[in-house]
Amino acid sequence: MDMTLFIVLAALFIFVLATNEITRLHRSYLVFHFLMMLWPFFIYLVNMTPNLRLEWIFLKIAFAGLAFSTYAWFIFSLVLIGAVDRYRKRNILLAAGPAILSAAIAAFNPGYLFVSMGERGWADRFFGPLFWALILIQVIYVFAAIGHMLWARSKTSDKMFKDQLSLCLTGCMFFVTFAIADILINIVFSGKTIIPALTSMGTVLAMVCFIVAITNYNLVRIFSVAQRELIDNMAVGIVFLNNQGIIIGKNRSADRFLNLAPGQALNLDQLLDRVADQEFRYQFTHTFKSSDFETLQTEVTLGESPPKRVLINVGKIESSKKVLGRIITLTDITELNNLLDEISRKNTVLNQQNEELKRIQEELFRMEQSRRNLLSNISHDLRSPMTHIQG
Repeated sequence: MDMTLFIVLAALFIFVLATNEITRLHRSYLVFHFLMMLWPFFIYLVNMTPNLRLEWIFLKIAFAGLAFSTYAWFIFSLVLIGAVDRYRKRNILLAAGPAILSAAIAAFNPGYLFVSMGERGWADRFFGPLFWALILIQVIYVFAAIGHMLWARSKTSDKMFKDQLSLCLTGCMFFVTFAIADILINIVFSGKTIIPALTSMGTVLAMVCFIVAITNYNLVRIFSVAQRELIDNMAVGIVFLNNQGIIIGKNRSADRFLNLAPGQALNLDQLLDRVADQEFRYQFTHTFKSSDFETLQTEVTLGESPPKRVLINVGKIESSKKVLGRIITLTDITELNNLLDEISRKNTVLNQQNEELKRIQEELFRMEQSRRNLLSNISHDLRSPMTHIQG
């Protein structure tokens, strides 16, 4: 049973490694996952080997892996909620002290106060007071991780992040429930009935929840990674949507255009409300929802006093040819439009002035023709009398 669960955990480990971009969140999870795999694997080896000396070695490795896995669990929770940077490295290293102590207890087993085995080996095991000290340390780590996630969940207004934390907390509850059941059934009230691999089953269920959380809700964390000072200080508003049209992130400039918070739905019809062309509005909305586009672009009017002319560009967020959501950029082109309107107005005035000059030129040309005709007539009228006088 333990070997089967180890194979399942190994398959999940490979799945996460192969299907995700390796961020700090994934690195911390993979370390945590690897350490959790040690328990079912080496407990399986303990139950399979007939060599008592090898049993001891495998048993020590299993409990040492368990000791460090709960510490890795704690660190993973800090990375998940984005709180690890608030702790100094020295404090992070000091937090590993109990895990190192637990691993040392399991490795050295002083005076057999941790565990002792009879003639039948692991089947005749007896747990001493140091075993319960190790269990207490693991409980502290696990509940510290749960406490941090509960605190982060109560503070955030991001619905998607809340769902991610809820799924991780569900995984924690699976592990804690099965681990407690293992201790109560197989240690405290141990009798003829032994239920093997309870802790391992809880571990598998917990890992499945964690993998779903960091895979399905990975887009939320991608935005957290991408949201750096440069993006927040851009004049262009940037909004990230999932495939359901829910806002999963935005930069600060987006607040100048949309009064919406992450977790709320973007009402595209309301955004296009002032677009006069009804056919264009329908076509734009249909194409936006179908994902059958490379880019979409339109101009809209937002706000009342004063209204803003906003250029909207829509693109797709894709990974491995799979559409994960939309990215919308909002650019204020009010001043540009005003400048273009002013240029257009001045061009109109200039055209009018050109027309007036053209009219004046035509009038001057006609007057010049009249003057020439007049002079020609006068010259002709004077020529006849002069001829007579000369004659």
